Amino acid sequence: MKLFWLSWFCWLGSIFPLAAQTQVALFKNGTSFFTKNLRLETANGSATLTDIPKATFGTLWFATEGNRIRSIRTVLSPRTTTSEVQELAGLLRANVGKKMTLSLAQGGNLEGTLEMARPQYVTLKTSNGWQNVPMGEIRSFLTTEKPATQLQVQDSVQALKIDFANAAATQNLSLGYLRKGIAWLPTYRIDLTDEKIASVILHAEVLNDAEDLSEAQLNFVVGVPNFAYQYLASPLSYTGDVLSFINQLNRTSNQAYSPNRRSDNLMAQSMSNAYASSNYDDSPGGGDLEGSEAEDLFFYKSQTVTLRKGERAMLPVLQVTGAYEHVYEVELPNSVSLGTPSPADEEENRRLVWHSILLKNEGKLPWTTGAALLTQRVGTDQRPLAQDKLAYTPPGAKAKIRITVATNVFVKDNERELSRKEMGKLKDSYVYDLLTIEAKIEVRNFKDKDIKLKVERQVEGLPLKSDIDWKIEKLVNLDKTYNTTQRISWELALKPGERKEVTYQYQIYLRR
Repeated sequence: MKLFWLSWFCWLGSIFPLAAQTQVALFKNGTSFFTKNLRLETANGSATLTDIPKATFGTLWFATEGNRIRSIRTVLSPRTTTSEVQELAGLLRANVGKKMTLSLAQGGNLEGTLEMARPQYVTLKTSNGWQNVPMGEIRSFLTTEKPATQLQVQDSVQALKIDFANAAATQNLSLGYLRKGIAWLPTYRIDLTDEKIASVILHAEVLNDAEDLSEAQLNFVVGVPNFAYQYLASPLSYTGDVLSFINQLNRTSNQAYSPNRRSDNLMAQSMSNAYASSNYDDSPGGGDLEGSEAEDLFFYKSQTVTLRKGERAMLPVLQVTGAYEHVYEVELPNSVSLGTPSPADEEENRRLVWHSILLKNEGKLPWTTGAALLTQRVGTDQRPLAQDKLAYTPPGAKAKIRITVATNVFVKDNERELSRKEMGKLKDSYVYDLLTIEAKIEVRNFKDKDIKLKVERQVEGLPLKSDIDWKIEKLVNLDKTYNTTQRISWELALKPGERKEVTYQYQIYLRR
C-alpha cells in the first residue's frame, strides 16, 4: 500500500490533465475535496456548466490548459426533464393532442381532442366546440392510440457560463472544490493468526450523499482538516441575499462593518497575517510522492470507484501483519479504607483486571482511529473476541485493544495505618496529621499460562518504599494541599497458579 501525498493546490497551473478524470479526498468529518477534468463544448468562446458544484466558500477554483478564462458567471439555462407519471392528471398532461373519450364522475362520456391539461381542469375540443372539464370530474380516459407514460417538462436552471479568451470547438477545464455530504469511516478487523502475529485489515466505509461518482479515484485522509469557512456555500452556488451572505461570513449578524474589527473578519483590511517578505513563493507543491505526508495529513489511496448519490460502499484500504503481545492491567483506586478489613471488605477490594493486546504497527502507514473487531482463528473457525476503538497509531508505535475482564486473574489490596504524627502541619486554620500508611497488593494467576500483569495506582502523598521495584511518576497537584500526587506502577510476571504480594509504604497529610 502506498502513502499518497496531495497538495491542495496541485491542480492549479499547467500540471493537468490528471491520470483520473475525478479524484476525491475524503475526510471523516463529512467533507471531501473534489478535483475534476472536464471536456466542454463551446460556442463563440463560451461553455455552459449546468451542474454547479456545491462548493464551500473560498475552495472553488478553475484552471485551463492552453487558454485563459475571462469570466465565470451564473445564468439561467433552459432545461427539459422527463419523468415517469402514473397519476391521472400527469397521464392527461402527457397525452395532450390525442383523441380520447373522458369518463365523467357524474356519468356519461365526453369525446374530443385533448388540447390542454392544467392542474385544475382540461380543455377538450369536441364536435360542438371547446369545453373545459374540471380535473376532479374525470375518472378515466380511453384512447385508440397507445398512451404516453412519460412527461417532458421544460424549465430553467442556474448554470455557470464560462467565457474563454480564445474560441475553440472544445475546451479542457479542470476544477477543484470542497463540499459536504460524503465521508468515510475506518473499520478494522484484527485477526490473531497465532500467538505472536496478527493480521490487520482496514476497510473504508463510504457514505455518499453528495453527487454521483463515476470511475473516481478515492483518497482517504488521515488527520484533522482545517477548513475555516466550510460552513458557508460558495457565492456561485449561494441562493440567499448579499447581506445574509456577509453576515454569515463574518459570523456577526446585526453588526455594522468597521475597519477596526478583529483580524478574523474577512471584510476588515487587516495585514496582521500577511507576509512581510517580498520573497514569498506561492508556487504549487510537488506531485505524488510515494511514502510521504502532506503537512501532518496522510492519504490512503483506493482503486477507482463508481458510487451514485445515496449509495454506500465498503472498500479495502490496506492489509498488514504486526507482532502483538497479551497484557493484563489493573488500576487501583486512589485510597481504600484504613484499618483491619472485614470479610465483606475483602471481597469488595477485589479489583477488575483487563486483558488486552498490544499490537505494533510495523508498516509504513499510520493507523487512523476507528472501530476494531478482534477475532481469533481456531482451526477453520474465525471466532469473535471483542470490539474496541483502535486509537491513532503511527508507524513503529503500539496500539492497545481491550478484550475482556480476566476473571481468572485475582487482585485485591488493603491499607493500614502504621504511625501518626499529630499536629504535624497547620494550614488555612486547619490542622494536619502526618500518617504513615502500609499497603498490600495480592495478585494470583489462575490461568494455565504465564502472564504479565501491570498494577497501577494514583497516590496522594509521598511514596517511601516498596519490596518490589516500582515506577513513580510525579503528577501536577491542583488541590493546593501539603500532599503531592504520584502515579505508581508495578510490572509483575506470574507463572500459572503463582501468587505474589506487594508491600509498600507512603506518607500522607490528613486533615483532622
